[in-house]
Amino acid sequence: MTQQAVERFATLAGKLGLTRRDQHTFYGIYRDYPVAVSMFGEGETRGLLFQFRHTQEQASLPKDDGYEWERDLEELVTSGRAAVSVEDRIAWLTLYDMQSVGQQVGVVPLLDGYLDSLSSAGITGAGKLCHYCLTNTVDSPTFDEGRVGLICRACLLDRTATRAGELEGSAAGLSASVLLAGVGAAVGGVLWAGAWIAHDWIIEVVSRGKDVIGVPTTVEIVWLVVVGVLVGGPVGYVIGRVPGHGVRWAGSVGIVGGIAAVGIGEVLFSTWLIYRVRGEASVKAGLEVLPMYWRAAPVIYLIVKSCAALLSIYFAYRLARPKRTSLAL
Repeated sequence: MTQQAVERFATLAGKLGLTRRDQHTFYGIYRDYPVAVSMFGEGETRGLLFQFRHTQEQASLPKDDGYEWERDLEELVTSGRAAVSVEDRIAWLTLYDMQSVGQQVGVVPLLDGYLDSLSSAGITGAGKLCHYCLTNTVDSPTFDEGRVGLICRACLLDRTATRAGELEGSAAGLSASVLLAGVGAAVGGVLWAGAWIAHDWIIEVVSRGKDVIGVPTTVEIVWLVVVGVLVGGPVGYVIGRVPGHGVRWAGSVGIVGGIAAVGIGEVLFSTWLIYRVRGEASVKAGLEVLPMYWRAAPVIYLIVKSCAALLSIYFAYRLARPKRTSLAL
């Protein structure tokens, strides 16, 4: 971002009475509208994206032809140098070249004309009233997840309480998560063993009569991802379905479940190896033979299996963690 562009942007924000959010964004209240403006683009050509919050819901908004934009803005939109959009409780104005618009019309007069047009269409800000309860007064706007909004303490606490509840979870949710993680690990373990039995069988068939076989890197990567999803997926999925499982503990339970799935799978796999040689299935023998199997296996084979194990644990972790509720400003 060039210094001249930064200075022009800061000067504009100062004229509007806005507060700096970061290098690219300012926000505040202008003419009773909560407003945020972000600068985008490369080099000397910088654009501005304005968002103005209003109180009208989508059903009460005029149709697209119900707005009469002032002439300068209409010309900019027609020429493709600006864009306007009015949506549910938010209006957008995009200026694709801040410098040329500033020289030709002036950004602040253009904004005033845009807001005049919104007001004429019945789309207004709420002054200092909370946009959600329309009852409590608010001294300054909130900026969260790319949106500016005027939200009172009571409404904000209501939304953050939901976030806190998701973060902590509940004792019942944690207990159910651990229990179901065990079930998911058992399923994942069976799929791990089946996947590597199939893998070794395919390698054995393909390598008959050959000293060395080459496996394309892309094929190996796809195989690792597939194994990771098959093994870690059941663990993360069942944990993610538990109400109140909590962000804080879900990932940890998912990691432990993923490790358990791989461990169970390796024991089942070594049990199958013993069955293949001796004709008898013994999980105890499979567990005892497993360290010897690891020591005898080729290093590259163990590396591939280790990568698959890490991917399985990763997918279990990612799928177990719930998505946080947005403040929905």
